[in-house]
Amino acid sequence: MMTPFYRPYWSGHPPLHLQENDMFARMKQALAALLAAALALTTSMAQATLIQNGGFESYSGTPPPGTFGAVRPDPWLCAGPYCNIAAVKIYAQGTAHLNLDGGMHVYPGFPSQSPAGGNFLAADPCYGQNPGPCSATTFPGTSTIYQPVGILTPGKYVVSFWQAEGQWEGFTGDTTGQWEVGLGDICLNPVSCTGLFSGDIHFSPLMTNTLPPGGFVPWNFVTLNFTVPTTAAGVPQYLSFMALGNPSVPPMVFLDGVSLTQVPEPSSLSILGLGLCGLVMLGLRRRRA
Repeated sequence: MMTPFYRPYWSGHPPLHLQENDMFARMKQALAALLAAALALTTSMAQATLIQNGGFESYSGTPPPGTFGAVRPDPWLCAGPYCNIAAVKIYAQGTAHLNLDGGMHVYPGFPSQSPAGGNFLAADPCYGQNPGPCSATTFPGTSTIYQPVGILTPGKYVVSFWQAEGQWEGFTGDTTGQWEVGLGDICLNPVSCTGLFSGDIHFSPLMTNTLPPGGFVPWNFVTLNFTVPTTAAGVPQYLSFMALGNPSVPPMVFLDGVSLTQVPEPSSLSILGLGLCGLVMLGLRRRRA
């Protein structure tokens, strides 16, 4: 016995309300796909850091604590005459107060557990320059750490990191400390990096330590905004950190958890907004129907 074949009660095209339902479904699928693509793009741009080894966990030399030159936290580089002595060091958690090599170390009260976890970097601002203050222009011989970040798309970028300040044990007096941060076509140290720096420079909040010996400024999170201009299109860029402070009463400035992210382009945000508006309008129109 043959199974009956039932034809729809209409002939030719389906009724208008079914056509509209099908159209709404297809438009909804297309807008949802557009929204998902825009959301994925903006999320990846906001979360993907362009810095490698921002926590100084990887190294190709001796295990920390030790000088920058001995530990070698690749792909970070150090420019200046003091990279291989105690002026720039990589510490493991809980070791910043230990006098392991006769070099610089803070008073025991310093909280040498970084919020970012693992290793962290310490630098003596303008080592060898006395009195201060100093900067990349007034005393360019100081040590700078930097990392090549390749060719960046012109636009807005955010640099974030943890910083703290202590003081060399055995010294007294009010100290100040901060980081001079540069994003440009050469590192901030013109003595050890060929050419003159051309790019965007910002300073982290000034850490002022007016406590007696043993005082410190605890770890604090810093976010700085940078711009890569259209003139830098196709030019390799570098992210640089130079420690600044008052070297006559030597402070120690600490760094950890470095990140560089691109701010989503306005066009991506516009697509995201249009997708959301489209879904809302479809919902309202469907409800009225």
